Amino acid sequence: MFCELPQRQADRAGCFKQHCGGFDERLPSIAVMIGGSLAIHARRLQLNVDIVNMRVYVVVVNITRRRRRNPKECQPMYHAIVKRIARKNFTRVNAKDFNELLKDCVPDVHHRFGGRHALGGERHDRAALSQWFDRLGRLGKHLTLTVEDVWVKGLPHDTTIIIRWSATDVIPDDGPAYRNRGVHVVKMRWGKIVEIDAHEDSQAVSENLVRQTALGVAEASAPPITS
Repeated sequence: MFCELPQRQADRAGCFKQHCGGFDERLPSIAVMIGGSLAIHARRLQLNVDIVNMRVYVVVVNITRRRRRNPKECQPMYHAIVKRIARKNFTRVNAKDFNELLKDCVPDVHHRFGGRHALGGERHDRAALSQWFDRLGRLGKHLTLTVEDVWVKGLPHDTTIIIRWSATDVIPDDGPAYRNRGVHVVKMRWGKIVEIDAHEDSQAVSENLVRQTALGVAEASAPPITS
């Protein structure tokens, strides 16, 4: 499942703790269980299985470097984990579970959304991004994002994720349903999101907000949230 780890259980636990400090103290014991049982034990402890897998991968990369092996040997596994996280984060947006998504972001995360409207502009910290997500939840009550493709490049210290998606929403007027298509370019470092760059049909977003303004939704014409 993963590249070779130290043979002694104590060495594996210590190595995992050394490279994954700051996480739950129960994680070293999970690292020892590398194999088919890892996900089961992580779920029993109510931990994020994908994050556990990613942290194990980071340990593996460090170990393989010490043994002069190529860390890219484990890259397919790492990319598979990142793809799962990316898809899960879009599911969180659909469920308006923004707090969990924000936990995966660094404090100075950079977020960019194109267009001159209430959802446009740039944010450079997690607090402003939280406000933006709250506004998205209010203006897109029935917004549904569908991930169509995910591409991943790089290793844990510098990861780029490209997500191609489509979107639909229901606007309670006599017009057509809102539809959009776009691409997110996301940068991650050591399991944390550092940059989110959204590329969408900004004209479609603007027209959506104009229609909501006509229905009396004042926030649809509010100034963008920036920082």
